Formats: sequence, C-alpha cells, structure tokens
Amino acid sequence: MIGKVINNYRITDFIDEGGMGTVYKGINIKLERPVAIKILHPNLTSNIQFRERFLNEARILAKLSHTNIINIFDFIEDDGQFYIVTEFVDGVTLDKRISISQRITQEDSIFIFKQILNGMQCAHEHNIVHRDLKPSNVMLLQDNTPKILDFGIAKLNESNRSLTKTGTKMGSLYYMSPEQVLGHNVDQRTDIYSLGIMLYEMITGNLPYASSTQSDYEVMNTILTQVIPDVNKVIYGLNPNINSIILKATAKEPSQRFSSCLEFLQAIGNENFIYHSADSSGSRTVVDERSVRASNTIFMTAENVSQSSSVLQAPVQGKKMRVIIFGSILLLLVTIAIYVSTQQNDTNARFDISKNDTLVEGADLKRSDSKNLAKTTQRESPSMQVVRNFIDDLGRRDFRSAYEKQMNNSWGTYGQFSSTKSFGGITSTSINDLRLNHELYDDASVTVDYFSNDPSNKDGRYVQEFLLKKFYDGWKIVKVKNISIEQW
Repeated sequence: MIGKVINNYRITDFIDEGGMGTVYKGINIKLERPVAIKILHPNLTSNIQFRERFLNEARILAKLSHTNIINIFDFIEDDGQFYIVTEFVDGVTLDKRISISQRITQEDSIFIFKQILNGMQCAHEHNIVHRDLKPSNVMLLQDNTPKILDFGIAKLNESNRSLTKTGTKMGSLYYMSPEQVLGHNVDQRTDIYSLGIMLYEMITGNLPYASSTQSDYEVMNTILTQVIPDVNKVIYGLNPNINSIILKATAKEPSQRFSSCLEFLQAIGNENFIYHSADSSGSRTVVDERSVRASNTIFMTAENVSQSSSVLQAPVQGKKMRVIIFGSILLLLVTIAIYVSTQQNDTNARFDISKNDTLVEGADLKRSDSKNLAKTTQRESPSMQVVRNFIDDLGRRDFRSAYEKQMNNSWGTYGQFSSTKSFGGITSTSINDLRLNHELYDDASVTVDYFSNDPSNKDGRYVQEFLLKKFYDGWKIVKVKNISIEQW
C-alpha cells in the first residue's frame, strides 16, 4: 500500500493494524498536509455489517468538532475499498503511555482526564455513545492533549436503528459496564463507567481486575458483582475525592453513576465530594455530593425516598404505625435541612468571600474609587481575580498559566493559544481599570481596561468584556468581547 494514491492522498507509512482495518500515514498531495488513512480490511468489505460500521464511524466523526476528538477530513470508496481520512496525530496512545510510565502522575492524569471528559461531553451532547472507551482509543500529543479515536461502534441515541441487536455485547471486556456485559441497551452512563475504569488505570498503572489470571467469565462476574478496589490502598497521597469519584463512576446501577461528563468534571474539582457505594449485602447507598460545611446532613437518594413512600402506604397498626409517624417526621426534617442547606449554598456561591470581607457589586467600581475601595474590600471577587491573573500571565508570557484559566474552544490547543497569532506576541500588559458587571452562581461578566505591548500585532489600549463560567475547578474565561480598541 505504501506509495499508493487514493484521490488526493498518497500513503507514505504504516502506523497500526486493528480488528477492522489498517491505519497508514499519508499526505494530501495538493495541500501538503499529513493525514491518517484508515482502510477497512479487504476481507470485511463484503460484510454488510462491517461496511455499515465503518461508514458509521465516518458519520459520527463528521458530527463532532472538538479539540479532544479526532477530526475527519474525508470518506472514500474506491475500487471496492473503503477509506476514512482523518487528521494525523503525532503522539502515543494512552495505553502505551501507561505501560511506559507504569503510572502517570496524579497531576498529569487529572489534566489529561479532564480533557477526555470535555471531549466526551461534546459527543454526548450530540447523542453519541462511544461504547468502546479505553486507553488504546486515546492518542496523546506531546503536550498531553488527548484525542479520542475509534468511534466505529459508537451509537446514535436518537436513531431507531442500531448496528447491533439487543443482547449483543459491544466493547472491550475490561472496560465494559455491567449493562454491556449483560447485553442490555446502553446510554451515555455506559461511557461514564468506562471512563471510571480508565481513571483508575491511569492513576494506578493497572486495571482493577487480576487480568493476567482471571478468565473472561471471572472478569465479567467481577464487573457484575464486585466494587472497584479502594484506590487509596494502591496509591498513597491522592486527593481525598478520587476514590469516591471512581466508585460513583463505576457504580453497578447506571442511575447511581454521574449523569453526565460535566457532572463528572464538577466532582473532580470538589475536594469534598463523597460517595459511599452499596456493599455486597445490598445495603442502601448514601450519597453526600455537597461541599462539607458546618452541618453533616445526610442526603437520601431517590431510591431511599421511594422506599419510604412505599412503607408509608402499607397498611399497618400499633407499633408499625408509630414507626411510620416517626419516619415521616424524620423525612420532613431531612427535607427541611436540605432546603436550608441549598439556600445557604446558593448564597455562599455568589461570592466566595470570608466573613470579614465586604461584598462590593463591581458594576460601580471605578478607577477613581480605588483608594476608598481598598479600605473596605480585602480582595476582589473570584471571577475578577481570574481575569486580572489572566492579563498578568500574558504580561509575564506565562502562557501555560493563562491557558489554564480559559475554556474557549475557538482559541484551540495550547500551541495555538501561545502562538504569535493569538497571545504569544504580547510582551507586557498593564491594567488601567477592572470592574465587575455581575457574578452569579455560575455566570460572571468582568470589564477590563488595559494597555498591551504586542510587537507581533499592534500596541494599544483595549477595553474588553470577559465572560466567565464556573466549571469543576473554578471560574474560566469562555469569551472575550471587544468594547473599544485604540491602537498605535
């Protein structure tokens, strides 16, 4: 195949071979752009199901545009053969990275994993379930940017037709969810389970099963019946929430898992996240997913409430009736506690300022008021701090730090972000004025007036509105609007 030309692409190198096809490196002859070319095995082209699955991968990728998902360029049918042309990713697969390193550092694991979650959130928002998430289907660039690959058996949830019948198991055994093992219908929570297994493997360097000694039957039985081992007994010094996060992601019942990758992300950013899985005796699950504050309220799951309701409806007398009355009162008290806690959390979430700080609505903040403000406010609101630090980072040319303060997909990868065409040309900045327009629970707007020295573009004075959202690990800049620009 080396040297063969298909349409505008020339095959130059062999990359890898899998169960369905072979992957080559190629080049777009006209654009001189490197590409990856995946070719369906010739002995499978006559199989309608495999052809449909191959085409399904192309259709799925065409629906998705995300930094952490491989981009598709073309689908070609030529002389009875089928080709998928995608961007060429110069890196190493995550499974090889785990194998080489034995264990990726916790910091790198979380940095990579959060990006994978972002990519899968995009797929799920398009009603796409991957169904075969595993480290070998993630490619890592040199800067640890992951690219999710191989959507060959992905499923479109809104479609009435499926590539497999109910009862067919699809995916790689070690990363299969219990419902996949049983051949049941799946949704995005199946991917959540697989991601939980991946996180365990990234942090520990090993799967949570004795994969070298257990048979497939034993592994399947483990998936169906046993809780994932406590990661803290394998690796010491982890963040206190990691084990709870893995346990919730890999809960046997889909309803007990994170409902979305966004919820998964938020848990990673919450050091107080706690999840107690049901034990082997079938006891009820108790979940406390709120930040631990002054109270130690226990929040009942929907299953607990449902059970209580069914008990209340049962015909009982005497002692049983007293138990029900007591239980009803207790349930009412818990409900009130939840409501009060929620209202308190919402109030606290507006500004994370200590009791000794004075709350200032920044819409009235002017440069001329700065002296008086300094006497009454000990620190700016969190979103204002993010914007100020972002501008300061650019002035110091600390683009890595600045990049981590944003979640703007249009700014691309770190390499694109730090290029001279975006922020890389800036050599120094100075803030003239910074004011808060609003900061709600998860939405904020900050206006900043600053001077920029940018030899690659133009020096000038910029007045811009920074829009922020609150993510799993704090406030992030999601968009910047120009209010006025004066260049010289």
